[in-house]
Amino acid sequence: MPDLDVQADGADQAGLTGADESGAAADDMLRRAINDRDRVAALRRLVLLDSPATESFDRLVRLAARVLGCPMALLTLVDADRQFFKASYGLPEPLATVRQTPLSHSICQHVVAREDRLIVCDATVEHWLDDNLAVQEFGVRAYAGVPLMSSDGHAVGTLCVADMVPREWTDEQIANLEDLAAATMREIRLHILERTISHQRTWRSVTPQPVW
Repeated sequence: MPDLDVQADGADQAGLTGADESGAAADDMLRRAINDRDRVAALRRLVLLDSPATESFDRLVRLAARVLGCPMALLTLVDADRQFFKASYGLPEPLATVRQTPLSHSICQHVVAREDRLIVCDATVEHWLDDNLAVQEFGVRAYAGVPLMSSDGHAVGTLCVADMVPREWTDEQIANLEDLAAATMREIRLHILERTISHQRTWRSVTPQPVW
């Protein structure tokens, strides 16, 4: 499978994920990328963290799971110290109810740090994931994630799919996931627009109008 597995991006991976020889220095780079003040501010401006489930986003993750033939799909927002699942499909309890994990259980944080797609065919042979609890505790073996980029150019989260068994990913599958990620960002922008219009209407309803 050309140019899609994580080994093909080895230099970038070592630089941002703590892989192999990079050690503590790469972990520090990852933390700085995730904690970047402008990135976190862009995420908070979406006003989606801790928001209720929304059918329009749920529909997109269901579609991602179906198109890529995966048992799990997530719309993940990566905060400075946690990942919040705005939408999920196939997530087991209690995670489906809690809707978040610390970053110790996050592969999506690496997508955000890279600001690029991340493809893992078999997590058990990727040493940079040895300490990741999504692999050790949740049993994730295969993963494909695409960053969600804000209008000002910051990676705020991911649209991703996962499997509990190793698998190969095709070019067509990854292209489909990228298209769905673009549709997800359009839905997020629509959400922002609708919220802005609602606030304007509320403001006008409580503001005395001049009498001429």
